[in-house]
Amino acid sequence: MRTALRETGARHLLGHSLGGSIVLHAVRSMAAGDDPLLPATTTVYDPAINLDGSLDTSWLPKFQQLVDKRRWGRAMAVIEKVMGMSSTLSRAPSWMVAGVMGVSVRTGLRGMSKAVLPAGVAELTAAFAEEARGSDFAHMPPDLCILVGEHSADYFRATAEALNRSMPDARFVVVRKGIHGSVPAVRHPIVKTFARWLLEEPMGDVALEVSEPEPA
Repeated sequence: MRTALRETGARHLLGHSLGGSIVLHAVRSMAAGDDPLLPATTTVYDPAINLDGSLDTSWLPKFQQLVDKRRWGRAMAVIEKVMGMSSTLSRAPSWMVAGVMGVSVRTGLRGMSKAVLPAGVAELTAAFAEEARGSDFAHMPPDLCILVGEHSADYFRATAEALNRSMPDARFVVVRKGIHGSVPAVRHPIVKTFARWLLEEPMGDVALEVSEPEPA
């Protein structure tokens, strides 16, 4: 993260899902060391972080077995049920999700699945096996915004709320109509939400709920 900030000159960090976890840990470490590269603002959307044991990791071995057997559709179905990237599929029966994903990987997604899923096993295991504590983030720098989608999986809402309780200087925003996949799909008012936060403008109709930092 430091290398990316140094080489690009970027002053604003945005992390989504597992990227949100990486960003939060990096900023926490940089703030503790008074790093001159500490970003001006930090934004996370649906951060995927195992906070105080908030995430059930019992599905990881099954996911790894399915990937090892190259059963891409079923492996993607496991991820969908846990991460809730689609508000519709995440609530559907497992057999239906597996069927939809199985059809999907017969398209151009097949090559991507072969390349991404094996590496994803190691990444997800590393990210979720290490449990973080809410108190670890009690002294995060100001100008931090935690966003969660209105229709994201319950885990993301609970984790975002727990992080917000641990960070008195953070802003908490529920993005109207947002789902976990809103960032890569650039759907719903996600770009407007980021822009209004960075420009210090009122959220208005893009947010279903906004919690401002606690007064000093």
